[in-house]
Amino acid sequence: MTRRPGPRPRRLSRIYITHGHGDHWLGLARLAQRFPGATGLATAKVLARVELEAGPAMAGYWESILPGEVPTGAEKVLPQLLTADTIDLEGNELRVIKIGQADTAESTIVHIPSLGAVVTGDLAYNEVHMMTAETGETERVRWAANLDEVAALGPKHVVAGHKKVENDNDPKIIGESQQYLRDFSRVVTEEATAAGVVARMVERYPDWGNLHTLWHSAKTAAERIAG
Repeated sequence: MTRRPGPRPRRLSRIYITHGHGDHWLGLARLAQRFPGATGLATAKVLARVELEAGPAMAGYWESILPGEVPTGAEKVLPQLLTADTIDLEGNELRVIKIGQADTAESTIVHIPSLGAVVTGDLAYNEVHMMTAETGETERVRWAANLDEVAALGPKHVVAGHKKVENDNDPKIIGESQQYLRDFSRVVTEEATAAGVVARMVERYPDWGNLHTLWHSAKTAAERIAG
């Protein structure tokens, strides 16, 4: 992310934040150092979640996941409020869509009609285990329905917030993400333990990355079902 955007020189001016999870905005501090003048942008509801995660209650969580990478105090850079629904980029319109439920509520996506592309944040995943810890069955159904809204845009490219680096941005990840959500919802009703959920999901998705996230999701689902 901190390499100069190319292939020809560009000035990085704005960095759009699709949702409030720290792994999607904590890097603003480093980007601001590397690209002076670059500004993070977020909708009001996303910014509210960012401010929550920027507080002391979440500091230990992100440091445990990203040791040595989490800025503290005055080093922390938060996005600014985006008041419009579009961003102009060299004459191209970037449309911000408040999609709602993804792996967290109040998520957004960006549609770039001129490229036939949708940047989905954490709405769609690309062969990486999906973070379902903030969802129950109802939220996952809504999440899958929101993926239908992406499909309805007819994109040629679907960019996931989490992906295997070697993968392209094939729109097939929309359906794959929906199927994963359905499989997870079924498995958590059939297994009594987090370990059982993990084993079943790994069996179903043996090549998908980020087992840490799967364990986190499975433990949370088991606790929710247990009451």
